[in-house]
Amino acid sequence: MITTITPTSVCPTAGGVDVHAAAGVPIVYGTADLALRHRAGVRAGQTVLVLGASGGVGTAAVQISKVLGARVVAVTSGANKVEYLKAIGADAVVDTAVAGGQKLHKQIAAVAPKGVNIVFDPVGGAALFESLKSVAWGAQYLVIGFAAGDIPKVPANLLLVKNTTLHGVFWGSYMQYRYKVLADSMSQVMNWLADGKITLQVSHRFPLDQLPSAMSALLNRQVKGKIIITMDDNSSTGSSSSSSSNDVGQRRQLQQQLISRL
Repeated sequence: MITTITPTSVCPTAGGVDVHAAAGVPIVYGTADLALRHRAGVRAGQTVLVLGASGGVGTAAVQISKVLGARVVAVTSGANKVEYLKAIGADAVVDTAVAGGQKLHKQIAAVAPKGVNIVFDPVGGAALFESLKSVAWGAQYLVIGFAAGDIPKVPANLLLVKNTTLHGVFWGSYMQYRYKVLADSMSQVMNWLADGKITLQVSHRFPLDQLPSAMSALLNRQVKGKIIITMDDNSSTGSSSSSSSNDVGQRRQLQQQLISRL
């Protein structure tokens, strides 16, 4: 099989950056950087609310916000993820697993009583409505994705009252429409990585022939940061072609679960 890669799809790495780490950087850290620096213009001293903060793009948003001098309020679920987010720099963490029936915007207000200046939202669903109730005047709301599975209808009255700006951020489209912005962003991200200002957080590594296990870890919310799939000796064409019917069935089942969440 021959794969053709265009020059604009290639990003040089900074010296000393591990190749596996570099492979996990572009989409998540690229998205977070474009959203926070290019679209929202995050400034030191502002408060950034990161939803789905323990995932890959959420982790990137936490780290980049800290590099930019912002205060970070991270939202996650579960004690182990709370500790993880504190370890990578979050100033305050909201644990929805211990909400006790309290609305998310109330939990956010407890740690950000003056409101948040930027919302980084890869979750969507009901979290959008709750987060919009938590913004300060003139806030920037970054729509990154819909991990919750529901694409919400935006209550325009909440945007009006707080003079909030809503941004849609699709990293891949910059390759076509604003390539220089994307390239400059990736250069900055790679330099931060080389300087140790950000660190790719990898909770799982799998060879290619264990892709079903990787997908299972993702669907079961076991991942903190990124999963890395490696092309090692155990991932040969021979071993892939000899997969049992059970393996094939498992792949199809996991594929359908992923599709149902898009």
